[in-house]
Amino acid sequence: MSTFYKYTNLLSLKRKWRKSSEENYNPIITTKPNEFIHIDTTFWSLPNGIKAAIILVCDNFSKAILGWNVSLKKDGENAKAALQNAVESIQKQYPDLQTASLITDGGGENHNMLVEDFLTNIEAPEIIKLLALKEVKFSNSAVEAVNKIIKRYLRKKLPDTLDQLIQCLKEIINDYNTIRPHGSLLGLTPMECYTSESINLDFKQQKLEAKKNRIQQNQSVNCGIDVCK
Repeated sequence: MSTFYKYTNLLSLKRKWRKSSEENYNPIITTKPNEFIHIDTTFWSLPNGIKAAIILVCDNFSKAILGWNVSLKKDGENAKAALQNAVESIQKQYPDLQTASLITDGGGENHNMLVEDFLTNIEAPEIIKLLALKEVKFSNSAVEAVNKIIKRYLRKKLPDTLDQLIQCLKEIINDYNTIRPHGSLLGLTPMECYTSESINLDFKQQKLEAKKNRIQQNQSVNCGIDVCK
């Protein structure tokens, strides 16, 4: 691998990235937390060919991880535990919330009696489960992007037992949710965005005013010819 990257750099070889078709790209546009939440499973390889299934539940608007669980089995118990954790987070921060839509992929861990019974028996909020790209035109890419970030963390820590993985995930998710500023949230952390009563992520007007002021300030500076040279 190191040799491959060495020669790609020496030969100035670069991968040609293809832009996704705008016709097939239908992102969810949300304006507040809990409009859409997502659930997805990713895997972390442990020694002896064992794979741990990590399930994340995240909020589309704030990118916050609301619930998670990890198990050596990719099953309904794992998904139910993650959803239960997420519902507790929602109820704590938004006790008056009435409904939320849950976007899932077609994985069997998301579609079984354990999960269905759990969602049916929640008093509030009502969780409406929708299948990505089937019952809604949206994909599950929001949580898949979060999965990629979590995997980057794990590649640095390299846990090799289930207990180490669980401990790493506790630290990683705390850092992701509450410490690490998120670029798409304009410097807010996901939990700052999720819990704030009034969030405005549209700074277009402020940027235009800052640009105008900067140009005026630059034009008002009269430097000498020798200095400018």
